[in-house]
Amino acid sequence: MINLIKADIYRVFRGKGIYITIGFLLGLCSLQAFGGIDSIGVSSSSMEGIDEVIPLVTGRIAPLIMMRTNDNLLYLLLPIIIIISSVDFSSGTAKNVLVNGVSRSKYYLSKLVLTMLFCIILLVSSIVIPTIIVSLINGFGGEFDGEFIGQVLKAFSLQLLLFLAVTSIGIFFVFTTKSTAKVNGIYIAFCLVPMLIIVLLFNISEKFLKLFDYEVVMNIRMAANANSMSSGEIGRMILVGLVYLLLSLVGGLILFRKCDIK
Repeated sequence: MINLIKADIYRVFRGKGIYITIGFLLGLCSLQAFGGIDSIGVSSSSMEGIDEVIPLVTGRIAPLIMMRTNDNLLYLLLPIIIIISSVDFSSGTAKNVLVNGVSRSKYYLSKLVLTMLFCIILLVSSIVIPTIIVSLINGFGGEFDGEFIGQVLKAFSLQLLLFLAVTSIGIFFVFTTKSTAKVNGIYIAFCLVPMLIIVLLFNISEKFLKLFDYEVVMNIRMAANANSMSSGEIGRMILVGLVYLLLSLVGGLILFRKCDIK
């Protein structure tokens, strides 16, 4: 499996798609950082006649602020899934690899592991890059201590689990449809349609709002608030992520073993 992953890494970095995706990531990180920097308050002291400009966003609080909009990264994760996995089916590479004796399970898992590695890099970059930019301009605004690291890791770990679950779902779509066009449509629908349906149902009854507790994109947004959540809420969120991850993994492996590769 390691050889499959190495071959895929070489192929991915030979193409232009990954560099375009990196460019979009850097652009998004810059927008997030400067969007935070623009949040500046002005306090006026009428007695002294002095206006004091106070930066509201510093490096210490930037990571948690950036995590609140990290669901946007789901749309950068899609091209990574396509580049690593879906292209193999359209080019005939998948059939050739399997004909040469590679087991379907090993092939599936190699794609999943590599895509998850890129997902981790994507998520880490989306936090580290804006934090560095904000810190350079507004300062860090506190101590880089255990409390700060603990708060960031708590929210990050929860959000990462959910991102890995979505990654597994994306790979599931690739190996069950074997079509880039279908993957694009189904993946985007998966990210958008459930939330829209819940909003429509909410207009009928407020009870349907509880469905957001099991909707993965909303859980990704809420994970940024992990430090203010109860242990029960965190446990539910972990369970949601694990269920999505395991169902898509097991389902994908079973269906891929039975399907025909043309």
